[in-house]
Amino acid sequence: MNESIQTIFISSFSIFSLVSGLCGLVFVFPLLDSDCIEDLARAGFIFLASSMLFSAGLVSLALIKRRKRHS
Repeated sequence: MNESIQTIFISSFSIFSLVSGLCGLVFVFPLLDSDCIEDLARAGFIFLASSMLFSAGLVSLALIKRRKRHS
């Protein structure tokens, strides 16, 4: 695969990961204020998964941008 196509491909998935993680964090935020323990457990797992998606997208986008700058 060409280097520029590979960079665009990884950058697009990084942005998709950022957006999906952010949407998950926004979606689960009202559930964290629930009195039901099941809602809190569900919200905690979704919050953890969303934060992992967001951070992975952020790190991969930063690494791609740094690699592009040093080339």
